Amino acid sequence: MEKVESMQTLPELDRIGMCVMSFSNLKRPQDMKRVMLTLSIVTSDGKILESHDCREIETRLEDGMYKTFGAEIIFASKMKDIPRNSAFILELKHYKDKYDKLSTKCWSYIETDNLAKVLSSEGKTKVHLPLGAKPMDPTRKTWVNYDWLTRGIKTLQGKVDGAKSRSLQYEHGVIVGFVLKSANDDCFF
Repeated sequence: MEKVESMQTLPELDRIGMCVMSFSNLKRPQDMKRVMLTLSIVTSDGKILESHDCREIETRLEDGMYKTFGAEIIFASKMKDIPRNSAFILELKHYKDKYDKLSTKCWSYIETDNLAKVLSSEGKTKVHLPLGAKPMDPTRKTWVNYDWLTRGIKTLQGKVDGAKSRSLQYEHGVIVGFVLKSANDDCFF
């Protein structure tokens, strides 16, 4: 994908909606309690620009997919105000009785520059992203594939358009929908 020169080139549809739809091949998802997602926009140096918790979302294990319901947000930040090389990050969390705390199960991200070009031409898109093992790194410099931790599968790092990317093949993943919204539109789809 080509890099976008500026986030300011996006049309009047200036806010972005993010909806986490499902996860595949999670380790023991049926054991997770009080599941929630944190959806964030983070700069390249790890500064969180905006973050939202989707508290205790509804989930269902169906045909090997861990489907989520209610894990959607329309960010308040306008696309033109999001710095280049930022990212949208998601963290899947669940409550651990043994430790009496919320714990990150896995996380993923997509660079805003990569997403902006698709959204500016299509208005919405679904992406299948690989999962990273905890801990989450907001700088995105440290990435441990969830595949490697849960199944011992080592994946090769690839290059896309000359830029280093995460693994091009993975078994564990998350499907995320993104949509551009006008400033007055509060519903996701």
